[in-house]
Amino acid sequence: QNTISALWFKEHELALAFGITLTVSRLGSVINYDLSTWLYNKFEEISPGNGLGFTLAFGVCLCVLSLCAAIVYTRLEVNAVRQGHDVGSGPKQTQRKFNLKQVTTLRPIFWLICCCIAVFYSICFPFQADSKKYLASGQFPSLVGDDNAEKASVRASSVYTVSMIASPFLGGIIDKFGRRPQLCVAGTALILPIFGYFASGKGFIDPFVPLIALGMSYSVTAAVLWPSIPLVVDMDKVGTANGFSTSVQMICIGTSNILVGILKGTQTNHI
Repeated sequence: QNTISALWFKEHELALAFGITLTVSRLGSVINYDLSTWLYNKFEEISPGNGLGFTLAFGVCLCVLSLCAAIVYTRLEVNAVRQGHDVGSGPKQTQRKFNLKQVTTLRPIFWLICCCIAVFYSICFPFQADSKKYLASGQFPSLVGDDNAEKASVRASSVYTVSMIASPFLGGIIDKFGRRPQLCVAGTALILPIFGYFASGKGFIDPFVPLIALGMSYSVTAAVLWPSIPLVVDMDKVGTANGFSTSVQMICIGTSNILVGILKGTQTNHI
């Protein structure tokens, strides 16, 4: 999706396009956090013992909807090529052969962006994966009660909710004013006091506050880094660059999750 956005919006409003794409992606994350448990409970009420199966079936329906959207996009791209638009799939583009050596020709600034993406996401995503259990651990007075799991779920999803709302606006601002390096520094630096507060073990502030700040940090950083890749590589290497960045990102996130799992297995208080 990053490569598609870069090809269609390579001359204008690139960050805005990425922001809207990120909004739709995070909408799925918010639905997953807030709707999955509710759906499971409702299905269990209707058909005891089959709640998980029906919930997974609902997920399959969403995947089918995604497939339909991909088919529609394919048709749009074919029509665009017929009308003479260059969206990366015309006759000249289809003749290119993939060569792994393309990766070695990417500029050093791309590798810097790639490292920033990998490290930042390796911090945020593993935390989000464990955030509901952490928030429901009893550390925060505002989450004590019979419905603490539901409250924790809502607060955990606030990171993606903020990102979903803020990303298009941040993208538009970046397209208009630039300042990508400064915004990247500000976005990444914001996570330091956030995780410092969580590491302190003191729950005197409702977690909504630091999690909303984490959502802003995530939004700013993502809105700066991903749209910067098409700006620092040749257009015929955008797909390779985005694919490699995503691969490195997933490897780092997976490694971080493994390390978190090891810590949880060896520490009595993994929080």
